[in-house]
Amino acid sequence: MSKPEESWKKRAARVARRVNTGWFFQKISPILIIGGLLFAIAILCIRSLNPAYFIPEWIGIAGGTLLVSSCLAAFLMARKHFINRQDGLVRLDDRLALNNSLTAASQGVGDWPTEEIDKEKEKKAGLNWNVPALLLPVVTTAILVISAIFVPIPNLQAKAGNLPPNEPGAWKQMEEWLTALEEENLIDEASLESAQEKIDELRQQPEDEWFSHSSMEATDSMRDALGRDLQDAARDLQALERDLAALENYSGKMSEEAREMLMKEYDEALKNLGLNNMKLNQDLMKQLQNMDLSQLSKEQLNQLSKEQLQKLREQLKSGCD
Repeated sequence: MSKPEESWKKRAARVARRVNTGWFFQKISPILIIGGLLFAIAILCIRSLNPAYFIPEWIGIAGGTLLVSSCLAAFLMARKHFINRQDGLVRLDDRLALNNSLTAASQGVGDWPTEEIDKEKEKKAGLNWNVPALLLPVVTTAILVISAIFVPIPNLQAKAGNLPPNEPGAWKQMEEWLTALEEENLIDEASLESAQEKIDELRQQPEDEWFSHSSMEATDSMRDALGRDLQDAARDLQALERDLAALENYSGKMSEEAREMLMKEYDEALKNLGLNNMKLNQDLMKQLQNMDLSQLSKEQLNQLSKEQLQKLREQLKSGCD
């Protein structure tokens, strides 16, 4: 074998290897990127859900298995495009514009070209590697996987453990009612404390029993009872305000029977307020009880203004909403 023949056949073999490797990289590139992305997502999910499951050794084994499988799949897909050394000679003839002299010489027709082809000419002819195109999928996959392994992951379980447990909404609703009444000084403090203690008793149960049937039944029963008490108090205060207004403004125009009926209604409303679980402020209750309706006058009314009664009634109504 002459030296030119040996040189050209070696060069054709290199071209064949490059072409075959190029087909391999073309097939494996999308597999690497998609597989790397899915692998990175799986790592992030494992680290987020339970960091204890993240074992580097298993990650290495899984990554190695994925890489070997990807290479095998890419090879099987690329092999039908592979060329041999003879095909390499044909490609050299075409890219270097040698007018099929290499192909003819390999068949024993004519001599092998003795012209030296430098690397620059081979590069321009597209016979060298495009390094950025080869490295892009590899680098991209590596960045995805390395980022998934080392990117900081917040400890969701720890944060969740620091959060207060969710309580039945009815507890908060009742406490809002009590807070509004306390701010307006409407209800006796002992009544408010008694209602709050009942809510606290429900809250002192084990957390896993807060939404049990018995607990929710007790909660609903308490909320309904408290709502009824507030509604009854609001209704009786409305009766008091209405009777006082009528006696103040129309007492001289009323018959004795009508006046007696209003005074009886007033006494009954006052009695109901005394029996209500949500008892009125003691000072206010004393003022209402000590009022002499038979001698009602504007001066006496000023001791307990209609505006004060109206305010109490409105606040109690808002607490029942």
